[in-house]
Amino acid sequence: MSATALGAVAGALIWAGAADATVYAIEGQDIPPATISGTITTDGTLGALTLANIIGIDLTVSDGSNTVVLTIPYALVGSSLAATSAGLFFDYTGGATASYFIAIDTGPPATSAYCIATGPQACENTANAEAIVVADVLYEGAAQSGEVQIGVVVAPEASTWAMLLIGFAGLGGYTRYRASRRAGLLKVRPIIRAFGR
Repeated sequence: MSATALGAVAGALIWAGAADATVYAIEGQDIPPATISGTITTDGTLGALTLANIIGIDLTVSDGSNTVVLTIPYALVGSSLAATSAGLFFDYTGGATASYFIAIDTGPPATSAYCIATGPQACENTANAEAIVVADVLYEGAAQSGEVQIGVVVAPEASTWAMLLIGFAGLGGYTRYRASRRAGLLKVRPIIRAFGR
């Protein structure tokens, strides 16, 4: 396989991978003095999410004294966490069954976590609320109800667009190469036939 063909295939794979994943930036989830920022990446699924749909977490919790990065999607139970083309939502409607999402860093030396939950005391013993734990210090949010947006879709980075353009250029170059090669073969065949007689 030629270098152009390899470039085209690689570009197509990069484009497919970039098109599938969706990155959501977490917003409006601070519990002063605790703050949370960063992203949750899904596989592009829209609607209710399961733990399998979350392919990456890069969240930072801080309380002014300690700052911890959370990278482990520890648990997602129930169907309250949902994704749309515009954002990430958590439904605090509640009921008898707990539904919750927890991202955690177990230390050492201390535990830190981000938890949102509905139902009977699923989130650090707080029902229908959010909790942030920073180095073993718990910050609990007020009880909530209804569907709350917790994240917004992040536009693709410039590097992603560059990879997409490289992929398309590779595909275009490979198509042009194949077309010119085919045209050349069509011109040569009558000559070969003439000498073959």
